[in-house]
Amino acid sequence: MQCSYFIQRCCPGCKWGPGQPVQGVCPLARCCREKGHGTCRSCSLAYHCGLLAQRDFFPPRPASSPYPPRQVRPASIPQVPPPTVEKAAILSRWLGWLFFLELAQIIFAVVIGVFLVSFKVSSIPPMASLLSNLLIIGIYCIIYFRLSEAQSGYRIPAIAHIVCFPLILVIIFFPSYKNLTFYAAIQLIDTLITLAAECFVYQENSKAIQGLSGGIARGWKYLYVVLICLTGITFFGGLLCFIDLSLGVLPLLMACFGIMIEFIVSMVLLHKTVNTLLGYISAAEQSRGPSL
Repeated sequence: MQCSYFIQRCCPGCKWGPGQPVQGVCPLARCCREKGHGTCRSCSLAYHCGLLAQRDFFPPRPASSPYPPRQVRPASIPQVPPPTVEKAAILSRWLGWLFFLELAQIIFAVVIGVFLVSFKVSSIPPMASLLSNLLIIGIYCIIYFRLSEAQSGYRIPAIAHIVCFPLILVIIFFPSYKNLTFYAAIQLIDTLITLAAECFVYQENSKAIQGLSGGIARGWKYLYVVLICLTGITFFGGLLCFIDLSLGVLPLLMACFGIMIEFIVSMVLLHKTVNTLLGYISAAEQSRGPSL
């Protein structure tokens, strides 16, 4: 690790050297060896580690050292400060609920699909569809508004879900056979608003984890860019469908396949984000020590 003791050429480093400064065994080197890491950077808890925060408090370079100070590049640890423990607790709790909600939606969709196929039902009754959508939108709004207590940007997807509710009413109760073009336009607008709301969620997730894990934050940023591209493809395919149905089918199929892959990746990133936040909270509580 590039601590001040290493930079002053008094230690060969956590990976290669004994890590024994004048006052005893180096806690950084000992921690690295116990966890099986070559350096602190490969540890998932490096960005909120109490030992790592003290790396510049090691003894100064003794005058008797025959080696000149090293010229090294600064460590690539993100300069964004981590969230407070209180904010991290809010984020971990409600992002965890968001993970389970989206997982429950997948299971629910599979069960409904099996039910429709097994009993040869063409569609879900309108009132059942209305109640299920109302319940899902309500839960999403609660989660995003609670997340906005830690980061105000989560209010945007909450408002977007509220805006989508009248569109869902039209989709459920409007007979599609009366005006197919109008029905398809409402479906397209609802899909685009939902995708745009997800873009804001990814952006806020990246901000939430940026001070703790640069890798996960970059993953959310990449996914944000991918989702913007998929939203554009969906919009382009929808417009082509209004011109000629055969022209828009391929772009919409590509967008659907891309959204499926993007959703799986987002679930993995969401799980990692929640675990990182929980690890940060646990490390912070341990560094505080037992309360008197």
